[in-house]
Amino acid sequence: MKQIRKQIAQLMVSMNRINCCYSVCCQAFNLKDSEFGLLYSLADGVPYSQKQICDEWGIPRTTLNTIIKDWKTRGLVQLEPIPGKRREMNIILTPSGQELADKVLKKVFDMENAAMEETIREFSPDFIRAVRYYEARLREHGEKIFGIAPPAPISPKE
Repeated sequence: MKQIRKQIAQLMVSMNRINCCYSVCCQAFNLKDSEFGLLYSLADGVPYSQKQICDEWGIPRTTLNTIIKDWKTRGLVQLEPIPGKRREMNIILTPSGQELADKVLKKVFDMENAAMEETIREFSPDFIRAVRYYEARLREHGEKIFGIAPPAPISPKE
């Protein structure tokens, strides 16, 4: 049992350090973490609803509302109705928003691609499957123990 606790602690520290790498990226472009999450999520050109982004990225709805309102004013995003939904809207980057995404994410993608290529060379792509498996088990056991688990939406990115 002590070994498992040690492994979990090592994983948690590594995940926190990974988050810190992204925080450095945010600082370099004067973005808040939540703004970066929105930009990253929309950069693939696929429209997402506010609910999808909140669920996938863990951004509180009120925080996302504030960012969207600001970014609409700045001409970075637009909202489009989702067919069949009364109130839910898709968030889409405008050309100016896509330009910002391209500028910010070019360096981030370079960093990620280099790290991923080296990691896959060392450990194979199975490490991603293992992390996703751990995440699913963590959610499952969290729901059993706490009675609730964070939402796990199916994303077009999966």
